[in-house]
Amino acid sequence: MQEFFDFISTTGIVNLDWRQGIMILVGVGFIALAIRKKL
Repeated sequence: MQEFFDFISTTGIVNLDWRQGIMILVGVGFIALAIRKKL
C-alpha cells in the first residue's frame, strides 16, 4: 500500500484540488457507464 501512496505523491495527485478529484471521479464514472452499456 505504501507504494501506492508514493506513486500518488510523486505524480502530483496530492497537489490537486479536491474538486478536481471529484471531477475526475465523475469522469471515470461516466466512462465506466459507457463501457457497461456497450457490453
